[in-house]
Amino acid sequence: MNPRPSASVPALILSALLSAIALAASAPAVEPPPVSFHELRTGETIHARLDSQGCIHDTTHHLQFLGGQAKLVTIFRDDGRPQPTRLGTLPISDAEAAALDRLVTFYRTCRISGCTTVDKIAITQTKAAAQVTRENFIDGTCATMDEKAWPTTLWTLITRLTPRPTKQQSAPQKE
Repeated sequence: MNPRPSASVPALILSALLSAIALAASAPAVEPPPVSFHELRTGETIHARLDSQGCIHDTTHHLQFLGGQAKLVTIFRDDGRPQPTRLGTLPISDAEAAALDRLVTFYRTCRISGCTTVDKIAITQTKAAAQVTRENFIDGTCATMDEKAWPTTLWTLITRLTPRPTKQQSAPQKE
């Protein structure tokens, strides 16, 4: 009896590799955890970039949220200089963090509609300097401009640090 010749080593390696690829392709994808401001812990950060374009504005802001017992946000305005302008730092209450989570939930479901202002939002959450999750959104609804319905948004945080002219400063000068 002649023993049957065995398969060659390269053919066995190729067969094993193809089996591994097929197995990996059939495995369910692991979803990254959703961004959460309320669950932001010490050593974790969330970076939000807000690009907003409308009829009379075109702005970019960066919001850096730091987790921990006392959550903080540092806000920068990108005004074309080599380094963004630091506007300041604000404390974030638990209620504000929960409101920001509701905002992100809205962003996940909103669609562009008839608003002339379009906000593009990129949010990245990191833990120990490693990216945990990243989400990108486009909001063209103008829905979040209603401060009664949305008391805490990225814009309301920015405006808390943006000086507004007083009536005296904005009044035309008499000659």
